[in-house]
Amino acid sequence: MSIAARPLDEISAADIEGASEASEPLRLVVLDTWSRERAEVAANALANARGGLVVVRSGANLEDLVAVGSALDPSGRQLVRARVLEEGGRKAGLIAVSESASLPVLVAGTGAIYRQTEAGPAAVSTRASLDELVVRDQLNRKRAENNAEGMIGRVAFGHFSYMTVAVVAAPRINTAAPYLWARENRGRILQAVTGFPGHGALSDSDFTVEPGEIVLSRGDDTVFFRVSRNGSVAAGMRQHRPAQGLYLAPAELAKLVSVACDVVMMPFAGARAGLTLGSVFLESVRDLRLPVEGGATAPVGKDLVQEYVGERYLDDASECGAFRDDLLRAAGEAFNADLRSGAGEAYTGAIKDGPDPKNWHGLTRRTERRLAGLRGHGSGH
Repeated sequence: MSIAARPLDEISAADIEGASEASEPLRLVVLDTWSRERAEVAANALANARGGLVVVRSGANLEDLVAVGSALDPSGRQLVRARVLEEGGRKAGLIAVSESASLPVLVAGTGAIYRQTEAGPAAVSTRASLDELVVRDQLNRKRAENNAEGMIGRVAFGHFSYMTVAVVAAPRINTAAPYLWARENRGRILQAVTGFPGHGALSDSDFTVEPGEIVLSRGDDTVFFRVSRNGSVAAGMRQHRPAQGLYLAPAELAKLVSVACDVVMMPFAGARAGLTLGSVFLESVRDLRLPVEGGATAPVGKDLVQEYVGERYLDDASECGAFRDDLLRAAGEAFNADLRSGAGEAYTGAIKDGPDPKNWHGLTRRTERRLAGLRGHGSGH
């Protein structure tokens, strides 16, 4: 295996001594002695390409290597990992650089942009080269949206008497790491889904493991977990619509969304999947209200709600907290409540009567057509 593709802790001093840029010029940069400027340029070039490894044969220390990440804008600290090897009084260094999912990456301070070429790092100096990076960034975002919508199409149930609350996450760059983690950690997933309110425990027999997807669910009224081999993950709850249109109290709904968020984030914790797009998905929630002191919140105005939230690095604890807050805010806006505080205001306006049987069938058919669009069948209009 190429030294650039190997985990840092598997690289030896002998590997460093024998490293040669000629063996893999697009993924490997070798510096004979430490130079912060050259290391920053090399890391920037690799981040704007397909990632790779910077080898420093002597004069390296861990603080300097890690600091290279701060020179990559944006989110350089998420892209860089470092290691120092000491052999015979000489300190060699390794900087593993991940491909950035948010392009272009700049050198902080100078604003310069580099790309890795066969001849080594080269400055981006033409409009065409810059446009190519921007187009790649747009394609990365579109890929994540397509994967998220594909997952939502599989989560959607399409029955008017059932409702769904789900959280979906899809990395900008496809990776099988979440799928592989889930395949090896089914027990941890089973333990995590017990946190969903009002549902009994599932068992290992409720898992379906296929080459392209892993699914955990039981029947129609169930909590569920899904992960695809492209890295997209979903978790949530499907249940009968509540009588009288009154759903959970804001604090209970906040717990449900938080648990779904925690379950979704688990496969990403050690995956280094990069920038990840999150979404909240609510199905068949029109006219639902949340009971609060003095009455209930205003009714939900839509059958289907899909709201994207800010992209985050889900292997970072601080980013995970912000991801959860974003999802609570998005779900709260749909249900006309503040789920981050677990509170809501009683609605005092007029409440329309439920649809008569003739109109109810029409509403149901329109919802079914929209679901068909989510799944890629028909127009969805």
